[in-house]
Amino acid sequence: MIVDTGGAGFGGLYALRRDIVSRLGGTVTTCKQPDFKVGLVGGISFRTGAGLPSVTQPRPCGADAVILDADAGVKAADGMLGAGYLSHFIWTFDYPAKKNSARTTRLAPRSACSACSPLVCA
Repeated sequence: MIVDTGGAGFGGLYALRRDIVSRLGGTVTTCKQPDFKVGLVGGISFRTGAGLPSVTQPRPCGADAVILDADAGVKAADGMLGAGYLSHFIWTFDYPAKKNSARTTRLAPRSACSACSPLVCA
């Protein structure tokens, strides 16, 4: 997967190539939105602790991902975690350990902290 903070996806959805959805046992359906129709993905079950976290707010047609056309510049990748998905979490990338983690808990705003250090408050 490519991680691109300005990349593909919308409404809490990440993007997957159609052939990858098939390999993962997911289903592709067409979802009609007010201004457009789009291919969306559902039904992908990841191993416990190995999958991507789901956005808890309502997503278009209850989907997990949007179909990413292979000609969108990501032919060598399975898909993309883009702005529409990434923005729903706080991400930590530990490059030396080759791990990343996501959390949904937001840090308290600085104005709400009377005794917080600048390293604790966002």
